[in-house]
Amino acid sequence: MRYFLNILMLLSFISLLVTGLLKFPELQIFFKLYNHHLPWRTISYLHDWSGAVLGLLIIVHICFNRRWFFERTKNIFFKK
Repeated sequence: MRYFLNILMLLSFISLLVTGLLKFPELQIFFKLYNHHLPWRTISYLHDWSGAVLGLLIIVHICFNRRWFFERTKNIFFKK
């Protein structure tokens, strides 16, 4: 289950990264994408949903690994 979750997180991150780079104005100028008729509304929609999905997957990931997360946090703040 964790492997599948990590794959979904990776795919969501890649989608978020690619759509974010496409939306970045300086990169649009550099790659001359501003003259092309790219589906900007769809790219923006995918970017927004990829971010929401990644956020949800991160919450699920932390829930699956909460024991490890709490133990490490406790060790950091309450070292003996």
